Amino acid sequence: MESRARLSELAQRFLVERPKELERTSGFVKRRTARLDGPAFVQMCVLGWMNNGSASSSQLNHVVASLGLHVRNQAIEERFGPAGSSLLRHLLEEATGQLLQGQGVETPLFEPEAFGVFLQDGSVVSLPNELSTSWRGSGGPSGSNESGVRIQARWEMRGGGLHGLWMQDARRSERQGPAKDSPYPEDSLRIVDTAYLSYADMRAASQSRRFWITGVKADMLFSEKQGRLWNLTEWLRSLPESEQVVEVWVRAGKREPRAGALDCPALA
Repeated sequence: MESRARLSELAQRFLVERPKELERTSGFVKRRTARLDGPAFVQMCVLGWMNNGSASSSQLNHVVASLGLHVRNQAIEERFGPAGSSLLRHLLEEATGQLLQGQGVETPLFEPEAFGVFLQDGSVVSLPNELSTSWRGSGGPSGSNESGVRIQARWEMRGGGLHGLWMQDARRSERQGPAKDSPYPEDSLRIVDTAYLSYADMRAASQSRRFWITGVKADMLFSEKQGRLWNLTEWLRSLPESEQVVEVWVRAGKREPRAGALDCPALA
């Protein structure tokens, strides 16, 4: 019963209340007499496409009619523009963090991280070239990737919940966009791939008690305690075969601290 009540509460929030609050700020509704307002449009899209992912405007109109509204198919088609896209995007980003919950990961390794262990990653989805004015792709040969969207998500592993979903142009890197502007709490740990962190990012995060784990590239340069400069491949080859796990402090990057070097532990 509790889960049903929660689902009913979320449906009311994201199918009625939030669409009404966002309809004007998104530019979707400009006059109060609009018949196909924010809530009706969102309910039409969600319920209609849940039933049929390829529903046409006339089929979507059946959903609108079930809501007690009577509009022409052309009126529905005219609603699918930048303002409608902005409205749905805001709702998607807000709702996903509320709706997606899972089982947390219980392990002693996570116990010191009082305010969460965050796993963040993303993926690029190619879109029809007609959407290139809204979602710019990465380019490619002969304009094959003119349109695309990069979707990033942040999952908190201890509690098992989504703490962020962001969409941006595919041509923008992981270190740009709204995900970059959404900070992690102090005394938390984030696990990301190498594209997310520069040495400056790592240093700033560590100094503010926001810890991190990331992979390394094979050609990464670092020096160990004797001061010798290595790349990762050469260093691993130099280790005795009997050493299965090695944990040492190294200075990653160039030797001069002012050039961006970073003292950090390395695990191999």
